[in-house]
Amino acid sequence: MKYSDYNTILPLSEKLGLVYCGSTDQFVIYKRALTPLLESISADQLAIEAPGLYAELVRGGGIVNDEEDEFDKLKRLADEVECSPKSYRLILNPTMDCNFKCWYCYENHITGSKMSTEVLNRVLLMISRIIRTQKDLEIFDLSFFGGEPLLYYDEIVRPILDHCRQECQRFGVHLLVNFTSNGYLINDKTIAHLTEKDESKCFQITMDGNRERHDKTRFPLRGEGSYDIILTNVKRLLDCGIEVILRFNYTASNILSVKDVLNDINTIDEKKRKLLTISFHRVWQDHRIQNLSDSIVTDIVELFRKEFPNVGDTFSMNNLRNPCYADKVNEAVVNYDGNVFKCTARDFSSENKSGILSNDGNIIWTENINSRRMTKLSRQICRKCRILLLCGGSCSQKAIESNGEEICLEGLDNEDMDRVVMQRFYDCYIE
Repeated sequence: MKYSDYNTILPLSEKLGLVYCGSTDQFVIYKRALTPLLESISADQLAIEAPGLYAELVRGGGIVNDEEDEFDKLKRLADEVECSPKSYRLILNPTMDCNFKCWYCYENHITGSKMSTEVLNRVLLMISRIIRTQKDLEIFDLSFFGGEPLLYYDEIVRPILDHCRQECQRFGVHLLVNFTSNGYLINDKTIAHLTEKDESKCFQITMDGNRERHDKTRFPLRGEGSYDIILTNVKRLLDCGIEVILRFNYTASNILSVKDVLNDINTIDEKKRKLLTISFHRVWQDHRIQNLSDSIVTDIVELFRKEFPNVGDTFSMNNLRNPCYADKVNEAVVNYDGNVFKCTARDFSSENKSGILSNDGNIIWTENINSRRMTKLSRQICRKCRILLLCGGSCSQKAIESNGEEICLEGLDNEDMDRVVMQRFYDCYIE
């Protein structure tokens, strides 16, 4: 028997230690006095010196047979998830125009851009083809991105959603509806249409600190602030039973102000808070962020966790079993012009496109999609990384852009990996 390549040993308290069995996502808690044995003797010797701990590690997957290929096992798990025929995610960009001009936005906004009737009809054909022909399909995830998708809700979003609802109902497919939006244009008419049916719905809406900081970054073309309108709309969505992911894009300048938002959302009642997820994401374009102490972000995250049940940060990971959408075979991003992409985290330029949507609603791929998916676990540095199950080898887009360089695509050092493991423990047991 041998120790797993994917174990992490951490102190849990003065008397207790923690072994994270990273090949099975199991935790073993043990007497910390046994840590020197874990770190110095073989698994077979541990069976003699500490048989109780040995047995727990075998059960948890921290000790495995000598001949077991753990990486192959994790790779097969990743392939199973990424190739699953049970779900399809279609992301649509009704426009690449936006009513905001945030300084860090990586998209190239195209004023007046709008999905044409011709492309809209191709999308409708695509939706019908997928739902009618993929016999194992159980879930259809319809997501709207951009640009600001609510700019053309009536012209583009409404007919697509209506069509998708009809097809899913007819063929017994569960529909999920998602929006990535700045939240400013939500109105009674939009909410009335969204709530006509009871499918699961979610909005991801971004904020940039407290009222003062947010309004300096996120304002409509007319120039007035958007903070109060967006928060009011978040509360309206929650009141209607629509889930909201409130994403704080933080910089060195606005991070301290984020805690002020608590005063403006603490009126949300307990039932509605269960529909709200709060997440924190660094604005990578802010070069000063490198000098920001991790403890500052951690302290603010903890303030929100005291008030709200669903709060995550950059160290919350479960990516091998819940990978980036772009790594899944059954996923596509259709731009307003009919070009097809896999990733929304890069601009929708012709250089980045992966295919085109044909007149009959089929995608003609111009990129080898299978090679994209295989690239992310091709580096040796990932094969024996102790948090491979959680990190998942990052995403295929970053893997392609790394050109095979043997680096951690997430930029994690050993201390960061320990934090990822402890965050996983928190996510599984503390909440």
